[in-house]
Amino acid sequence: MIGNKTIAAKKNTRFRESLLDTFFPKVCVGCGKIDTFLCPKCHSKIVRIKSPLCLGCGRLSEKGRYCPRCKLKTKLNGVVIAAHYEEGPLKEAIHTYKYEFVYDLKNVLATFLADALKREGFNEKYILTYVPLHPKKENWRGFNQSKLLAEEVSNITGLELMENILKRKKNNPRQIELKRRKRFENVKDIFSVNEEIVDKISGKKIILADDIITTGATLGECAKVLKENGARQVWGLVLGKH
Repeated sequence: MIGNKTIAAKKNTRFRESLLDTFFPKVCVGCGKIDTFLCPKCHSKIVRIKSPLCLGCGRLSEKGRYCPRCKLKTKLNGVVIAAHYEEGPLKEAIHTYKYEFVYDLKNVLATFLADALKREGFNEKYILTYVPLHPKKENWRGFNQSKLLAEEVSNITGLELMENILKRKKNNPRQIELKRRKRFENVKDIFSVNEEIVDKISGKKIILADDIITTGATLGECAKVLKENGARQVWGLVLGKH
């Protein structure tokens, strides 16, 4: 059963979409071309990751898996990064999608994530989920950008999407405003697993979708909670590394 808050959030999203379509025409985030949010030319300027690296030390690593040394510091198995954040208009596209509420960008952004999963050989043995927002923040924004991306990736790849696995217990400050050490402290113990579906993640290989990654603190904290509740593997999936 869909809760009243979920229905209200969806109505809020549709209302904002309608306002944006009415008062703000589509403009390419890269060059300003009218009638598209990302024209083919600017799309081609976004450079996809061809050689995955360990997020911890930057060494070449299969699928973006953490190397033997770095994996001691996180519960993530690895992080799949779709493209270079600073190359082409990817940074602008993510910012426009996330903070200017241009929902249509989720479709093209999700293709980068889906292509990265296919490239690295992730198959139907994995299930998709996403990093949750605190209810107050999601109600204010009207959507969870990571959830929408995960939904689109699921549609493209056919991978199972499991919603509402994780809950954010605390409306903590934004990570982008904090230095490295403070980022790990900021997300410590702020997530929990939904007790109603905890039995469904036992032994599962899970892919956690998010928009960008910096230190891996948020995804690592999510992975810790999931593995404490029986998940076999937890991988991050992001558009770029900031």
